[in-house]
Order: sequence, then structure tokens, then C-alpha cells
Amino acid sequence: MTNPNVFILASDNSPQLLPILHSNPSLASSQDEHGYSLLHAAASYNHYDLLRILVDEFHVDPNLQDEDGETPLFVAETVETAKILIEELHCHPAQKNDEELTAEEKIRSEGDFVAVADYLKEQRTRG
Repeated sequence: MTNPNVFILASDNSPQLLPILHSNPSLASSQDEHGYSLLHAAASYNHYDLLRILVDEFHVDPNLQDEDGETPLFVAETVETAKILIEELHCHPAQKNDEELTAEEKIRSEGDFVAVADYLKEQRTRG
């Protein structure tokens, strides 16, 4: 029997994921061949509880980087996800990727999630 793909389970916020992680906690911080992690999946798909569980219970680094040097903050598509990552889980908004862009700069350059970029700018100017 093949093991389920934990990255797909995280993307789907499947109830099957947590029992798998509890039986093999090292999977919580695993990354695929491109550095994509369960944390990146949870951030990208706005799975707030999963974000919290991965960081708080399984101690996954909220600043875990993929192959492009991007943390989960770079894939946040909602302000709520960005808030959780920064305010609760202590993701560093000033972290730069391999192109020397912050999440704010990258998100703004792509033009898709302007509210997230605006929130990140607000955090930067407050800091």
C-alpha cells in the first residue's frame, strides 16, 4: 500500500493528515524536491488551523524556505493568512527570496493579492 501524499493532504486540509503526522512527526517539516512544504501548502490554501498546528505542535520553522528562498508568507493569498504567519507564528516579513525580493515586493509585482501586499507594507512601516 502506498503512503498518501502529505502535500496533497495538506493542500486539501484532509482529516487524514494529522494522524499521519502524529505517527511520524518528522513529516511535518518535510519538503518536496522544490522545497515546497506542508506549511507552504497550508498558507497557500488558507488552512489557518493547520498553520498553527504545524508551527505550535510540530515545531515547524515558520520561515522554512523553498528552492527559491521563499517562506510560506510568499504564497499567502489573504490578509488573514499573512496576519497569522506574522503576528502569531512569527514569520519574518523582511525575509528576502533568491531574487532579493521580500514577500511584499514579490506579491505586489505579481499584482494578484494587493490587499496582502498592503498589509505587509503596513507591517514594514510599523516595524
